[in-house]
Amino acid sequence: DLFAGSGALSFEALSRGAAEITMIEASTIAAKQLLSAAETLQTKHCSIINKKAEVWLNQNTCQGKYSLVFLDPPFAAKLLPALLDQLEKTKCLSEGALIYIESDCALPDNIIPIEWSLHRQKKAGKVFYYLFKRAIKNGHEQAEITR
Repeated sequence: DLFAGSGALSFEALSRGAAEITMIEASTIAAKQLLSAAETLQTKHCSIINKKAEVWLNQNTCQGKYSLVFLDPPFAAKLLPALLDQLEKTKCLSEGALIYIESDCALPDNIIPIEWSLHRQKKAGKVFYYLFKRAIKNGHEQAEITR
C-alpha cells in the first residue's frame, strides 16, 4: 500500500488472507497510528515504512515480491503518471500482479505501463477506480480473483 493513510485497504487484505503486507506512509503521525493499529491487531506479517512512496520505490530492490499493490495518492499532487512508470521500473511487481488505483480523473492510456492490462474499472461519484493486471511472461494465466 504505497499511500497507506489509515491502512484500511492493507488491514482488509490481511484479514482476507494476504500472507504479508507492506504499508508505505509519508506522514510520521499516520505511520505511528498504523504501528499502533498493527500492534492492537497483533499482526505478525506487517511492515510499516515511514517514507514517501516515490522515495521508497527508488530505494527498494524487491524483485517481484508484490502480487497486489494499492495506489491511492493524494489527488491534488498529480503523482500517478510518474508513480506508475516508477512502480513498473522497480521490478517489485510479480508476474500477474494486480494493481489497484484510485484517481480523480480518467487515466490516459499513455501513462499505463505496456506490461499492464485493464482488468476492471468503475467510477463512483468523482472517483475513478481501476484494477490492472501485470502480464505473465510464461503465458499461463493465474486463477481468477476471488471476492
